[in-house]
Amino acid sequence: MSENEVGFEKSDEVSAASGASNKIEEVILEDLVEEGACKSINLNPLELVKNVKVSLSVELGKATLTVDELTHLKEQSVVKMDKLVDEPIDLLLDGKTVARGKLVAVGDVFGVQITEIQSQ
Repeated sequence: MSENEVGFEKSDEVSAASGASNKIEEVILEDLVEEGACKSINLNPLELVKNVKVSLSVELGKATLTVDELTHLKEQSVVKMDKLVDEPIDLLLDGKTVARGKLVAVGDVFGVQITEIQSQ
């Protein structure tokens, strides 16, 4: 069978219902010769993925605790982070830092004002 031919076998149920015998039928696919069909798409690569949603995380800092300290945390406990208040915070995409910024208030919610974008 050539690359342009596809064969399939009818199922026993279909064959029995139609009274036909089990045989392989060939399907011949014609080559696509439409003008311009082989031209490449001339788009900005980001156009193809611009509507894909990604998850961006903000890392304010890290803390190292013992298991004892962790088990004694309760409401109103304060965990001291490793970053200073005025240090830039990291924006992470898939666990990798892609930008840095500072924490700001946007109405009643937090936001991040971008101060630096990481180069690849």
